[in-house]
Amino acid sequence: DLEEQMNAEDEYLAELTKRDNEISYFKQELEKTTGELEQERELRKQKDKALGEKDKMILDLAKTLKDSGKSTEEIQKLTNLSKEKIDSL
Repeated sequence: DLEEQMNAEDEYLAELTKRDNEISYFKQELEKTTGELEQERELRKQKDKALGEKDKMILDLAKTLKDSGKSTEEIQKLTNLSKEKIDSL
């Protein structure tokens, strides 16, 4: 009877150990995924910042071209900006 009880305890402990190992594995996977998402978020911020700077440079160029007397059509060809955007400068 004692042997059966000990075997049952061993089986129970083995299941608890298995569960704990799975929990540990999923925690590690969660941390890994969270880290990857943070890296992606940071890269996206950097890309957005670079695009914002590029847009500002294009607008500055269009304004300079407009101030120098270039036509809206010429500025559109050079900058790919809309007529409305160029007219608003």
